[in-house]
Amino acid sequence: MFGVPAMLFWGGAASIPILIHLFTRQRYKKVPWAAMEFLLRAFKKTRKRIRLEQLLLLLLRILAILLFVLALADPIMSPDFVPGLDQRRELVIMLDDSFSMGLKEPDGGTPFDRAKNLARKLLTGLQQERGDTVTIVTAGKPARLALKGVSDLETAMKTIEEVEVGAGATDYLGAFRATVAALDDLQKGAEVLILSDLQKIGFSPPSEGAAEGEAPPDVPQQLLSSLVSEMRARKAVVSVVAPKETNTDNLAIVRLEKRSKVVVTGTAAVVTATVRNFGTRPQGGIVRLHVDGGSQPVDFRTVDVIPAGGLHSVDFRHTFRTEGSHFVEARFLTDNLEADNRRALALEVRKKIKTLVVDGDPSQEPGEQESFFFEAAMSPGGDNADENEFDVEVVQEIVFERRELKDVDLLVLMDVALISSRRADEIHRFVEEGGGLLVFLGNHAEKPATLNQRLWKGGSGVLPAKILGAAGEDALAVIPYNISRPDVDHPALAYFSDPAIKPLLTVVPPIYRYFQTEIKADDPSVRILAWLDRPKATLAKPDPFILEKTTGKGKTILIASSGGDPDWNDIHVFPTYLVLAREFGYYLTRREERLENLTVGQSYQRVLKSFVREVILSHDGGQISVLKPLALEGDRGHELKTGPLRKSGVYRLDLQRQPDQELQDPNPIHVAVNVDPVESDLTRVDEGYISASFPGDAIKVIHDIDQAEEASTAARDGRVWWWALLLGAIVLALETALAQIFGLRAKGVS
Repeated sequence: MFGVPAMLFWGGAASIPILIHLFTRQRYKKVPWAAMEFLLRAFKKTRKRIRLEQLLLLLLRILAILLFVLALADPIMSPDFVPGLDQRRELVIMLDDSFSMGLKEPDGGTPFDRAKNLARKLLTGLQQERGDTVTIVTAGKPARLALKGVSDLETAMKTIEEVEVGAGATDYLGAFRATVAALDDLQKGAEVLILSDLQKIGFSPPSEGAAEGEAPPDVPQQLLSSLVSEMRARKAVVSVVAPKETNTDNLAIVRLEKRSKVVVTGTAAVVTATVRNFGTRPQGGIVRLHVDGGSQPVDFRTVDVIPAGGLHSVDFRHTFRTEGSHFVEARFLTDNLEADNRRALALEVRKKIKTLVVDGDPSQEPGEQESFFFEAAMSPGGDNADENEFDVEVVQEIVFERRELKDVDLLVLMDVALISSRRADEIHRFVEEGGGLLVFLGNHAEKPATLNQRLWKGGSGVLPAKILGAAGEDALAVIPYNISRPDVDHPALAYFSDPAIKPLLTVVPPIYRYFQTEIKADDPSVRILAWLDRPKATLAKPDPFILEKTTGKGKTILIASSGGDPDWNDIHVFPTYLVLAREFGYYLTRREERLENLTVGQSYQRVLKSFVREVILSHDGGQISVLKPLALEGDRGHELKTGPLRKSGVYRLDLQRQPDQELQDPNPIHVAVNVDPVESDLTRVDEGYISASFPGDAIKVIHDIDQAEEASTAARDGRVWWWALLLGAIVLALETALAQIFGLRAKGVS
């Protein structure tokens, strides 16, 4: 009946006015006096009225004290006693369906099973006749509003039953945003109940772009706090049910990557699986490699002991005999969390990397062609020529205008200056759709207006920078330039990260002439991989020498000097040139790593070179949907795009073609979709962490669903303390006014 019943003890203060009244009564001694007889007669007439007035004032003072004490005791008027006080219940259930909720507990259950049972119990406590409503938000990435403000409890129960453990990571940011949006359409005072395993990574997720310094690490935590504040501003009561204590040790395969630069038929491909121990004690197990969905592993590796928090990598080798789309899958010995015990990698196996080299300075003399050294680097010959990954074709500029680009993986422009508008548009589409472009400058770029107009396009083209004038002297210059500050963390220059090898790039090759360039300000698609400097001369500042630009799904690398003219540099006479040429070729054609390997929740997109009527999308052998590729403008092919892929594993896309049609695309296409390894860290937060992160009791931690029921009942019961306080003030004001009136009348009588 009372929120603070201890305050009722102050009701004893109501005796104070009585005591004052008793001790201050007028006491007199009767003394006969003839003159007083007249006064006594007058007093007897008014005595009864005065006593009634004093009694009324006494009762008002007692009542005022009792009302103030009642207000302090926070009286609660139950709807059972006061009809009309009962309010409908607005319940928002935030159900965590991230894959960590599938952790097997000792009793065979999971945190998700417990969360669903609690949700069912909450629904059974609602009253549809009263107008109670249910809103359901799922917190697995991507978070979604599954149901909003529904009073049909059967529909709400069905929605709860349909929610299953997903393959995404915890997304409290998305779930809190969805909850705030839902609260805008609900009455104030709604209840928000979070059913989750309280993973720490969910409350302190990594900032997107934090690696580049775009956002400090605490920004997600600040966003979560601000969203909770918005809920509280809508008078919502936010509670979280503490999870059951259990063992949160976990081993997970966090990476599966291709070590080989490119995968070609007949040559062993190397893939590396990395296992991480997220637990607090050393653990080990067995990693198996499966190829193309085979039930039996083609190889396995034993991992003896991984220390707590440690990583361990194992290498596998496999030779593919057929070209096309393939996939491998690493599977770890089962532990209590199944979702992160396997990881897939899609690979596009080719016979060769089709490389088209456009020579802008051909020659009849052997070794004088601009492309001579590049072709030699990419096709070295010798006893292992058949194992070379590159299939190089060299054409002149005039032939290039008529050459199709559909079967080309890597396009190399060497000292090319005459590019038609039509060809420039085709090159742009080639790169945008995932092709690799490598550009060397030279004598023909001395007047770069055409290249700038058609390939740079003021920063919207495929070139990473505007080409300015040439700088430097001829090969007889006393002091050449040197490559400086190479970005050895970049995959294209990672070969030179070894301090013993780095001088082969920065010290040995002399550069005599190069082109200065101008980069569009604040262009996030451009990255400088290396600079050019003259340590012993008078360069005011280093100039960009190797530049990269991302356009759509493809990339361009620009070398601001020649690729084979000794008047410009001597790189081609050193082993550095062979390494650079091949590393650039590998990097620019790593198409499958960017497109066919996704994280849960992402969509797959690809431009098909062939006309395809429809594409059948399957997962785990079961058909999901039939997709219709859309024709792109200008005969650019057909765009194939899926919706968000929410399950982990390997998806298969079968291209349906005409019987006489020859496809230029792999068929089928495999797409590997993997879970986010950040969710594999099962470390949980405690009540102290939540109190510190969300101060002011913004999120209440409860240990049983009954506490939520009690809090809901208390919130919906009529709290009338303010009525008692108001009435007490009115009674006190009335007592003061009457005391003044009675006093003035008494003076007037006297």
